[in-house]
Amino acid sequence: MASNDVRNLNDRGRRNVSREELYALVGETPLSRLAKNFGMSDVGLRKVCVKHNIPTPPLGYWAKRAHGKRVRQPPLPPGKNSTIPIVFREAPEGDPEIVAAQEEALAREAAYEGVTVSAELPDRLQAVTAATAAALKASKLDEDGFKSASVSKGVHVTVSPASVERVLRTIDAFARAAETRGYTITEGTNGVRIVAGEIPFGK
Repeated sequence: MASNDVRNLNDRGRRNVSREELYALVGETPLSRLAKNFGMSDVGLRKVCVKHNIPTPPLGYWAKRAHGKRVRQPPLPPGKNSTIPIVFREAPEGDPEIVAAQEEALAREAAYEGVTVSAELPDRLQAVTAATAAALKASKLDEDGFKSASVSKGVHVTVSPASVERVLRTIDAFARAAETRGYTITEGTNGVRIVAGEIPFGK
């Protein structure tokens, strides 16, 4: 199926797709983005694919494709020619420039792997994570048994001692993802803030 045919499946009001059509869509668009067009989560869409024995692209597929490398979608196994009910969302409304910017941002995001929180804290922490970790280490327990980090170069957070490492792993994963995407991390009055396309997020 040609890519133009795949895009035409997003017609407003369409309610069903075949295995072959969904297989083609999954090979053209990352699940996280495709699922939004269907009005469901990427986990939900993955379950639909599993139920109908539709393979999804392997790890690294989208990164290679974004860099112009040849990729191979796993072949579609034989299966029943069942019709899969999926509700497509309405076309986005609003200022055309804003809608175009949103679509462009989604397209850029599709070139990156999803954010994955590691099972263990890295030996070398990202700067934001290191600043937050130092502040938490120096923090004393409050009357409720929590520790708080309040530092301009880190993330402001209040957490139980048992959850410190998990929180730091999460901060580290998102800070690294922001840098990979070309975002700037700057100091703010209430901790760091991320600047994307000259627009700051955070105070």
